[in-house]
Amino acid sequence: EKKGKSVALPLNVPHISERYGLFVMVILGEAIIAVMTTDVGELDLYQKFVWAPDGTPPDLIKIFFFLGVFVLSYCIARLYHNCQPTEEAILVGVKNHALRISRGRAKLYIHSHQILFLALLGYGIGIKLTAKHVLTSGVYWIDVLLPCYSLVVIVICLHIIRIAHPFVANHKIWTFRVLVIVAMAAAPALALFTNQAVVWCVELACIFLLVATDVEGEQRRKDERHHDSKKREAAKEYHEQQNELKKLKSHKRGIFSAVGIL
Repeated sequence: EKKGKSVALPLNVPHISERYGLFVMVILGEAIIAVMTTDVGELDLYQKFVWAPDGTPPDLIKIFFFLGVFVLSYCIARLYHNCQPTEEAILVGVKNHALRISRGRAKLYIHSHQILFLALLGYGIGIKLTAKHVLTSGVYWIDVLLPCYSLVVIVICLHIIRIAHPFVANHKIWTFRVLVIVAMAAAPALALFTNQAVVWCVELACIFLLVATDVEGEQRRKDERHHDSKKREAAKEYHEQQNELKKLKSHKRGIFSAVGIL
């Protein structure tokens, strides 16, 4: 600090973006590991898919729940990676990342990640608790409130990160996304009237809808294909130039050999 003015150090934007992404993947992986290491006991896979008179769900619900958690975690990871530019674009771009556009967007990007990490932890803990009680007839509010509302916070943070970047999407898409988030926030109330499996089906359907309307992710994939095409063309051009140089050197050696003989 000099004469009351602070000196800002330049940020390594690709490095920070990569580290945030790795941390998100680690927390999501811990959530899946927590579910897979849960003691499920004996499962009767040939049992009829009907609820017992006391409200106990069939054993197949446990299998569907595990598959649903895996798909849900994959969709969260996909939405996260699609809410910011590609690594190639970050390396060559100037103002295509939130950390490079303005101080306000940079703060939005950093603070939303801090909340996102806490929400992912809540999601992982809630998933583990739900896996423990999914085959019981009782209704535990913690099984619904903690993971579902953590999931709502995750989706909100992902969209804030998306807003911080210079993506362009139709206002109708954003209206639809807001409605989906409202439906996700209201879904836990269904646990008052039905089994929590219905709540999870609603949450999973909402995440599928968000993935289906991920227009920025489609643009990101187009950019990746464009960068890959340019890299292949550059590599092909470089290879052709090297072959031409080899032919030219070989031709020169032949001329020098002929002159030496003469």
